[in-house]
Amino acid sequence: MKLAFSIAMRFLSSSKVQTLLIVLGIAIGVSVQVFIGSLIQGLQKDLVDTTIGSSSQVTITSSEEDNRVADWESIISEIDSLDLPTELTALSASADLPVFIDSGDRTLSVLLRGLQFPESNAIYKIDTRLVDGKIPENYREILIGKGLKEDLEVKIGEKITIFTPDRTVETLEVVGIFDLGVASL
Repeated sequence: MKLAFSIAMRFLSSSKVQTLLIVLGIAIGVSVQVFIGSLIQGLQKDLVDTTIGSSSQVTITSSEEDNRVADWESIISEIDSLDLPTELTALSASADLPVFIDSGDRTLSVLLRGLQFPESNAIYKIDTRLVDGKIPENYREILIGKGLKEDLEVKIGEKITIFTPDRTVETLEVVGIFDLGVASL
């Protein structure tokens, strides 16, 4: 060990410029490794937040043919009263229904999702994803995605007509435009 140390010291002290370049190269290499590692961690966290953060991780659905959860208020109350770990950050009901929207020259098939505000905002963070307008205040007001707004060529305050599978016709007012960053949503 003594011999190896004396050879190393002789090599390092023989050329001080070469030693300085070696130390500088090692310092730059370590700095780059730390930077790349931090960058990858940040990108991974952002990717998970973008893809999973805008959807619920646990969904309770009905086993009935009509897919309706009969007593959803009591189910939410029961889940909320459970002594669950702190990882449960939000609890909200939602209802999905495929509908058709008449845009004049064509009919579009879309998914209409009813949400509880502000409870669902903890999951979807819609208030931070609003491009224009406001959060709906009643069941006659809706938000539409940025892509659908462009397809329909509608503006905030305009009314759109939807047709449900059971042939119900509803007229709703567009009060806001959102962009979740995921085209399918």
